[in-house]
Parts: sequence; structure tokens; C-alpha cells
Amino acid sequence: MKKIALLGATGYIGRSLLREFFDEKDKSQLFLFSRTKSKVHTIVKKYPKDINFQICEIGEFNKYNYDVIINCTGIKSLNSLKQNPSEVFSATEEVDSMVIRYLLKNPKALYINMSSGAVYGDNFHKSISSKTKSVLDINNIDVSESYAIAKLNSEAKHRSLSNLNIVDLRVFAFFSRFYDVSPNFMISEIVDCLKSKKVFKTDDNNIVRDYITPKDLLSLIKKVMKKGKINDFFDVYSKAPISKLTLLSFLEKKYGLKYVINKIPKPITGVSKNVYYSKNKKAGTIGYVPEYSSLKGIESEISKIDNMSK
Repeated sequence: MKKIALLGATGYIGRSLLREFFDEKDKSQLFLFSRTKSKVHTIVKKYPKDINFQICEIGEFNKYNYDVIINCTGIKSLNSLKQNPSEVFSATEEVDSMVIRYLLKNPKALYINMSSGAVYGDNFHKSISSKTKSVLDINNIDVSESYAIAKLNSEAKHRSLSNLNIVDLRVFAFFSRFYDVSPNFMISEIVDCLKSKKVFKTDDNNIVRDYITPKDLLSLIKKVMKKGKINDFFDVYSKAPISKLTLLSFLEKKYGLKYVINKIPKPITGVSKNVYYSKNKKAGTIGYVPEYSSLKGIESEISKIDNMSK
């Protein structure tokens, strides 16, 4: 029986993965970590009780032994990052260093860290490939880049510890039924408008995203767990990305989404993440084959949200 520590069990990705573990009736022993135990209790009380799990505070991490450590901790929101950009460095480093100290004492353990496509900086004129280099303007670093730099720093440290089992999974876009309502995340705002019967307002910039959903993310995690000794990174991808306008059209037909598109002048300068996904399929070398496209994954997760009928 695998002993798995899930750090950040109450966060967006953490609680989404937790639900997948429960739904699959995984035979592992789960250690669910959060800074507040009561939040984990609130989440798991709705789940079946035939899963072997233990709820822990992050300060209890060194009390137990693990085969696998999955780090889903992160910033609370983009707004909190803007208000206190230095927090992303301290929070990332605190948890990461704690896990690495554990690995140094237990070198057979596997550390799976949720990284981000943000490590590529502002290099999103086109989709990412295995040849793409990270682009950061080091002479004009904006506070918005703090998250990208923190993730890049972690990955650099992990590759330097080549004798340890550490894998960084670069998530570009993620969606599950446990979405957080936030105007900073397009898909969350869209689904909130759909659920509350509000009109979604957007511009005519037809951005492209690749949404991974919990089932495929857990599938990739399990492929990493089967690999044995490994120190590497993998860009996370679905069967196919989706453009904003294609998604809006689908949700209009399927669920009756109302939306308005306002034309905007094309920017003369500046870079935005218009095309934010990766064509680097290196994860396929360890057997990962996504089940869902972005569209099918979103459709599957939306169907599990209460009161989403047309």
C-alpha cells in the first residue's frame, strides 16, 4: 500500500485530486495536509468513508513516513499575489524546502510538484514546444512575474538535486467542478455566469487554452509513480486545446450561456498569453495518454456541478 502525502488538500487542484482518489477508491493511504484541519474535515465529510486517509496540519509533516509527496500548495489568488508579491517566494520556498529535507533523509520517496506553464515567462506568441526557451525581462521585472520566477527557481533547484526523485508537472490551465469564482480566471468567470444566469462579457481576442481536468492529471501522476527512479519535468496537456470563441459557442448551445463580445483595438506593443499551451508531449514517454480534450473535460466537470441544466 502506497503512503501518499497530499499537500494543499483544500486548494483548487488539491481538493480536485482528492475527489478523484475517492472516486477511484484508491487503495493508497492518504495523508491530507492543510494549514487548517477543519477545512479538510468540511471537504471529506461528503465523501464515502471507504478510503484510508488521515487529516493533518502542515506542521505535522515530519511525524509520518511517505512513499509519494504531491505538492499542490500555492497562492490563494491572483489578487493576493498583486497585494503581496513577495509572499509567493516565501510560501513556495517554505514547503519546497520542507519536502526536500524529507527526501534527503528518505531518498526512495517520490516528490511530485505542481509547477506551471508560467515558467516559460512571456514566450507565448505560439504554442510551447521542446525547443521553447523561457523569456523574462530581467531589467524590468514586474510583480506579476513573481509567480513565474518562484516556479522557475523551484524547478532549477529540483534539477540540481538529480539524485533525488523529483518531478515537476507544468500545468497550463486547469478546471474542475470545484472552480473558484474569480474574474482573473476566464473559465471560472464563464461558469459562474452560466450558473447564475448572468451575461459573460469579453473582448474579441480569441485566446487558446489547454484545460486539464482532475482525471487526466491523476492519470499522469500515477504514470510518474510507476516510473521508479526519476528526476524530470513534464508539460501537462489534454487531447486538444480550445479557443475562447469555440468554448463560448459550445456552452451557449449546450447550456444556454449568454455572452457579449466587445471589439477592442489591437495592442501595438506588449505580450499577452494568447496561445497558452504546450505541444511538448514528453509525458507520453512514460505512458501518459490523456482521455479528455479541453472541451470534453470541461463538459464532464460542468455536468457534475449542481443546477447547471439549461
